Amino acid sequence: MAKRKSTKKKSIPNFQRKQPRPQVIPALLAQSHKTNIAHIFENPKIWEEQILNLANAHQTRMVQDLLKAIPFWNWLQQQPAPNNSFLTPWNKSIVRIVYGGLDPLSVSGSLAAGGRYNVGGAQQIHIDGLSDIQMQAALYASDTEACAKAEAGQFLGQAEIYELHANREILLWDVDKVISSYAWPGLQSLVDGEPFNKLWKLQKTPAISQILGMFLRSFGGDGILSKSVQYPTGFVVTIFLKDDNTSKQLFTVSRI
Repeated sequence: MAKRKSTKKKSIPNFQRKQPRPQVIPALLAQSHKTNIAHIFENPKIWEEQILNLANAHQTRMVQDLLKAIPFWNWLQQQPAPNNSFLTPWNKSIVRIVYGGLDPLSVSGSLAAGGRYNVGGAQQIHIDGLSDIQMQAALYASDTEACAKAEAGQFLGQAEIYELHANREILLWDVDKVISSYAWPGLQSLVDGEPFNKLWKLQKTPAISQILGMFLRSFGGDGILSKSVQYPTGFVVTIFLKDDNTSKQLFTVSRI
């Protein structure tokens, strides 16, 4: 009689069993052309999701800023001119810090990216309610070297410090007095918060402080005097300018 074949499976030693392949998570290597510093980003999928979240949040902020800007601009145009007593004579030199060999009297950066009190090309928008908003240049400086350093922050490259001397007396709008004379809710905090809330070249709609700066410019004066938010005892001086030529006509420069 033939023997029945056993149906019992032979056991396979652990070392002979097929092991599941470990999941390979790709990594992204990014290297700065400026500093030559390399960073390895593990799991780029997570970074991609975070970037998308940041982009969506930024888009939401732009819409929120736009919804604030339109009614403020429409309201401001109905207000009386600011009192001329808010213009402060300024006869002192001012200090400006630049990086990367930039001309200290150049306003090209403010024309392109905008600034706290001037609308740049980045913020020009052609929609109903803001069609009158125009790109205008400004030069930003401080009353002392210490304040200028605090306002400039830390950037890559060699910092160059300059003292700017106006060839005539300049008249600056005291922005705190101007703000206190207009009854727009929370205007002081909105204006004070702009430098921290904005990376100007990424700001695609006019900010409240920029609209206020354009409004004041339309009534004359040479610029705006505001308290520094980075250096409590200092002041920031914003000079209204047309282009680099008008800047060089108004100031002479000396390196500190």
